[in-house]
Amino acid sequence: MGYDMGEMPQQVAVNNIRESNHSYGYGAGWSGLYNYMGTLYYMWFGDSTVSSQSYTFGFYDGPASATNDLIIYKAQTYLSVFSAGNANGYPPPPTQPCLHIDFDTNGNGQFVMTVHPANGTNGFYALCGSGCCSKNDVVVGAVDANTNGYSGTNSITLSYYSSCGPTADGRIKPDVVAPGDVDATSGVGIMSSVAEATNAYATMMGTSMAAPAVTGTLGLLTGLYQQLYSNNAPLLSGTNAPLASTLRGLLIHTADQLGTNIGPSYTYGWGLINPTAAANLVASNAVNNSLPFIKEARLMNGDYIEFPVTLTAGQPFKATITWTDPPGTPVAPSLYPTNRILVNDLDLRVIAPDGTTNMPWILDPNHPANAATKGDNVLDNVEQVSIPNPSVSGVYLVRVTHKGTLVDDQKQTSYQNVSIITTGNVAPTAYLPYITAISALTTTNATAIKWTTDVGHVYKVQSRGDLLSGSWLDATGEMSATKTNMAELFYTGGVNVQFFRAVQVR
Repeated sequence: MGYDMGEMPQQVAVNNIRESNHSYGYGAGWSGLYNYMGTLYYMWFGDSTVSSQSYTFGFYDGPASATNDLIIYKAQTYLSVFSAGNANGYPPPPTQPCLHIDFDTNGNGQFVMTVHPANGTNGFYALCGSGCCSKNDVVVGAVDANTNGYSGTNSITLSYYSSCGPTADGRIKPDVVAPGDVDATSGVGIMSSVAEATNAYATMMGTSMAAPAVTGTLGLLTGLYQQLYSNNAPLLSGTNAPLASTLRGLLIHTADQLGTNIGPSYTYGWGLINPTAAANLVASNAVNNSLPFIKEARLMNGDYIEFPVTLTAGQPFKATITWTDPPGTPVAPSLYPTNRILVNDLDLRVIAPDGTTNMPWILDPNHPANAATKGDNVLDNVEQVSIPNPSVSGVYLVRVTHKGTLVDDQKQTSYQNVSIITTGNVAPTAYLPYITAISALTTTNATAIKWTTDVGHVYKVQSRGDLLSGSWLDATGEMSATKTNMAELFYTGGVNVQFFRAVQVR
């Protein structure tokens, strides 16, 4: 892991890497048997000076969690995928105390006779190791593969070993699940290539097998996105690759529901990945220039994003926002510290025609087995509003606001890129931008212009002094549309005759 953290930024910068798979993590708690000089010993990962229970479960640390968040934040179009871990499948010694090896997070071990509780002493929850507690990556849990496909919430079984959330501060991890085996109980794994020999294959099982399936899916989605969106580049890139938050949002938004309760859970995250649904959504969005289902926008500090969606009574609607958050601030090692890791707290609301506000899903980390409810999510950098049965047809408003001050990774006032995904809404007619109001302020040699926009597109205003000669010059820089109209005030330098136009850049 340490080598990867150093290599990832360079690979992204030099080779334009968009996704990477990481089927490993820091050890946490009881982690199976270790062969030392021909004898098998139980091994435990943690720090007994901090707690007899492994503090690394759910812990947001600096070397892995915060560094990974920083790498993705700096790159914006790069997304790493991590396996959630298999801590649920490692039992403690049958009797304690017994001679075993305590490993610290640096891999240093010593033989001890101390007593440590079993993994998941709070009902198998909070078992993701510190390497799987980042905000901006995708963490993948494992389920048994169903050769008949998904046919309902109870058609897929969680692999007995798969680590579950939440993180210590209550965030949802894993994000999604994917097949990690064919039948975990019978020990039937998934066939895959192995590195031990040339052209070698073997069957293996674990969340380490589930994560590559997600990474491969993301690679295919990125390729499809780049193929279809030649004129819709993200805000910070000269290419047409999607933002990392968009890819993460696509996985979450299109995931199939699992478990007995509606909404996300600390067991399955947002559900089983559905690559076909994600690809179809990307394709559907590309055929309409209004970007009806997938939007990337830049939320400025103190501002908000708002746009209408037309819903049909009885037709399920869902809206999801995801954003690549600046890294949080790690604290000293301790058992389940609840300090909030979220930095920029965005809020998604969907307002019905009668003024009713639909709130996003939330989970209670103090009662991890409880079903998700609706409320103000102050923990996750993903929020989702679900309206399974709109009571009336009409125009609803999707609104994204923020609390406090938006900052960057240096804690300086900044903006926040956000991905917004919707389904169930009627695709609106796309319109080219046109100026709806213009006024000259002669006392200040300034001009105010207002024009129509589609949220998710990027615009600029151009001007010229003569329509018959010369060329259009940029009067403004690129601006991300956050509402269905934009306005800009800029100085014209005392020019008596000036023509203006609003241009959609991408």
